[in-house]
Amino acid sequence: MKKIFFLLFIFASFNTIAQKLVTYIKIERTPCYGRCPVYSLEIMSNGKIKYEGKRNVAKMGIHNYKVSPQKVKSLFAFIEKNKISSLKNVYEQIATDLPRLHMTFLIAKKSKSIRNAEAGPAYLEDIAYRVDAIWNELNIDSSPIPYEEYPPVEPVVIQEQNVIHEPQIYSYVEQMPAFPGGDSQLMEFIMRNIKYPEIAKEQGVQGKVIVNFIVDEEGKIININVVKSLSKECDAEAMRVVRLMPQWKPGMQNGKKIKTKMNLPISFKLK
Repeated sequence: MKKIFFLLFIFASFNTIAQKLVTYIKIERTPCYGRCPVYSLEIMSNGKIKYEGKRNVAKMGIHNYKVSPQKVKSLFAFIEKNKISSLKNVYEQIATDLPRLHMTFLIAKKSKSIRNAEAGPAYLEDIAYRVDAIWNELNIDSSPIPYEEYPPVEPVVIQEQNVIHEPQIYSYVEQMPAFPGGDSQLMEFIMRNIKYPEIAKEQGVQGKVIVNFIVDEEGKIININVVKSLSKECDAEAMRVVRLMPQWKPGMQNGKKIKTKMNLPISFKLK
């Protein structure tokens, strides 16, 4: 009887592990209002990669490559730490003119698709960045490596004391960063400091610039860039105003100050 129970326990444990096994991932980045790169990346457990460049990318069309299976194993192990299967199939869009991130997983031979993953838990973006990192390491702009020419690579063992752990950057946290005095003071600051570019006035340019930036653990604004462009002059003015801002109240997650990505729309409207 004890032997039977032991065998059942082993079988149940094996089945639990199998349920978490990831063997495939695909990410798709969609068009936006500006010049966002549009492409898809598929990575399989044997190291095979399928890439399709669609718009605003250095390499257009469908291309097949291969990376070290050890590198893929590390990626899939990270995915398995998160509860992918229990997530929503579709998340509500943050803004209709920003790029979307769609993801597909094969977990224990079951497919799981997530649309608008950028609006889901922050670790989905982290997974997508890790997928992009594997592709970028191929150095595709100069010498892509096809399947048949890929040399065998031995796994590299890195000592823990030599590893530098970069702080994770979140998109959604328990307590989002805040401008001193709140949203009303933020709007007042923008209105007080914004200067409508003369050339934009003359050309009748009006609309919205969306500026992306990171609020770090101290509340400083770093890594400023435009994710929705209006015109060269308006983009530059929007970024100038963001650079003038005082320190924000940093985002909080689990009681700790963390780096948080923010999108800020700045409107230019002729009277």
